Amino acid sequence: MDGHRLLHMLRGKRLVFVGDSLNRNMWESLICILRNSVKNKKRVYEANGRVHFRGEASYSFIFKDYSFSVELFVSPFLVQEWEMPDKNGTKKQTLRLDLVGRSSDQYKDADIIIFNTGHWWTHDKTSKG
Repeated sequence: MDGHRLLHMLRGKRLVFVGDSLNRNMWESLICILRNSVKNKKRVYEANGRVHFRGEASYSFIFKDYSFSVELFVSPFLVQEWEMPDKNGTKKQTLRLDLVGRSSDQYKDADIIIFNTGHWWTHDKTSKG
């Protein structure tokens, strides 16, 4: 991949990844490729100064010389997690397949959005419904 060429193509854009740890891995790889393609690495930084990227949050790398950002919104299911009362009056965790994740308002104006999830759909919690 020609990171320098890709940076020129993405100049002035906002690229957003939304998904689980699989998407985080792709986001991290792309940042490494692009950052290694710039001359002044000090002009590439995480917007909030974060250095660890394993939590439930959002992250944004700024490529200052290109007016470009590549962001990650952690959203394991892409849809909203929900609770519903069951027959016994206790709450049962479920997913609202008709509602996108709560963070969607933060990235809906992005130029490019990459959705990806997979790991959680075979998780015990999901398979038991």
